[in-house]
Amino acid sequence: MEVDNRYTRGMARFVANLRYDDIPPDVRHRAKLLILDALGSGLYSSDLKWSRLLRETLTAVDTTRDCAIWGTPQRLSSVHAVLCNGTQVQGFELDDVHREAVIHPSSVAVPPVVAIAETRPGFSGRDFLTAVVAGYETGPRVGRKWSVGPG
Repeated sequence: MEVDNRYTRGMARFVANLRYDDIPPDVRHRAKLLILDALGSGLYSSDLKWSRLLRETLTAVDTTRDCAIWGTPQRLSSVHAVLCNGTQVQGFELDDVHREAVIHPSSVAVPPVVAIAETRPGFSGRDFLTAVVAGYETGPRVGRKWSVGPG
């Protein structure tokens, strides 16, 4: 089966070329509110049973302690921190939803960018916001594309 990569390449080009100054002020403002919503949802869910079980399981197998697990004193590798924090964001269905794409964008857009900020010195606030906007643009577009079928 031959795959048409034009859509993927177009999204990759968009993300690679996105600059802070390209983002309209109202979109930057909305993104900041969505980030706060994601952080609040993640903090709220940090003490839920399933969040604790995931942290305990990953702590047992992960020896790296690069990134914070929101709402806890624990730290894990960036990959596992993203998993924990993303799970916490979506842990009690308080986070945002894009119904058409069937995705909760904040749970997959915000935690990875926080991990990048924690592990890369010099990652600016503008870089942070630009990366989050790229995630919010990409996730739902991919979800919409595949929820109606490829092609």
